[in-house]
Amino acid sequence: MPIGFGLAAFHVFPPRQFWSRQLPAAVTTTPIPTERSLFVVAGRVLYRLDRKTGEACWKKTLPLIEGEDVTGFARAGDELWASGDGFLVRVRNQPDPAPKAAEKAEAPR
Repeated sequence: MPIGFGLAAFHVFPPRQFWSRQLPAAVTTTPIPTERSLFVVAGRVLYRLDRKTGEACWKKTLPLIEGEDVTGFARAGDELWASGDGFLVRVRNQPDPAPKAAEKAEAPR
């Protein structure tokens, strides 16, 4: 059995789970959703997850001193701001990857 912390995405009606993902540390902030992504801080790492699949698009280790914890998290345009007791860290978002051919061809419903 894996040891770690879990994160999952659910559809409310009809109730079902979209995906779940194991993380190596507890999520310390409220996740921030965007149209295609979910940003979450777990321990000292900021993750950008694909909102549909839960797969990691990228992750960045935040430059924190031992004992510092991220307790606040916000998004402004293409920048993400992580804060805690006595610090504020800015992280620039990387652009969305180009849609896959199947996503481009999919007709709107």
